[in-house]
Amino acid sequence: MRHLVRLPLLVVFAILALAPGISSASAQRSGAHGSVRRGPTQPVCQVGTRCTAPAAGVRLTFSRGTVVRQVRTNKRGRYSIHLAPGRYAVRVSGAPFGYSPRRVTVRPGQMTRLNIRIGTGIG
Repeated sequence: MRHLVRLPLLVVFAILALAPGISSASAQRSGAHGSVRRGPTQPVCQVGTRCTAPAAGVRLTFSRGTVVRQVRTNKRGRYSIHLAPGRYAVRVSGAPFGYSPRRVTVRPGQMTRLNIRIGTGIG
């Protein structure tokens, strides 16, 4: 009989122990995500034909004050990074002909879309 009394108490303690993990897992995180593309990829771009290409393996650096976070693009030129809310400067490695945009504002509880275009020097 004593075992039957202990079982509900164990269940209650187990639920209370897991509750912080459950609530933090469901909380939205903030950050940035998007794609990085190089372009133009040819001297004359044709209508109906892409004139940009995914920038694979590019390192992006997000900085705000003393906070510096980095991420690399995947083979499709996509990235995702969790960042605290605020305004960040964005740097792109290996972009001798420039890139844009150079800043992003991350809002609380949102993943901000930031698509970056790297110049190729063509055109």
